[in-house]
Amino acid sequence: MNSLKILRFFDNGWTKISLCPLHLSYLNMDSKLQKGPSEINPPVQRELCNSKIGLTKYTIIDQNRQIQMDLCKTHLRSLLIHTLSPKDYKHLKDRYGVFADINIEFYHK
Repeated sequence: MNSLKILRFFDNGWTKISLCPLHLSYLNMDSKLQKGPSEINPPVQRELCNSKIGLTKYTIIDQNRQIQMDLCKTHLRSLLIHTLSPKDYKHLKDRYGVFADINIEFYHK
């Protein structure tokens, strides 16, 4: 399997990091992460809210397609631990289709 297919990319405007799904918990261990330069140009509108704090550009490669979304810290955390509200889940599903992080298996409807 091509390793790029499972990596998750996080870019907060200052630094960019890449993690596999098994190591997402390392996101809280900031000092241990290898960081690269940010690729975000000017700030953009967040995907699910109008928060002015903690923009992160979240990029995944899922089924040979690249999906990028701009999320605040709270919504990014909700996405990663599969606790999006029904409204936010529907918004992302309608906009991007089903991808690994919003698979219906994580949301018992």
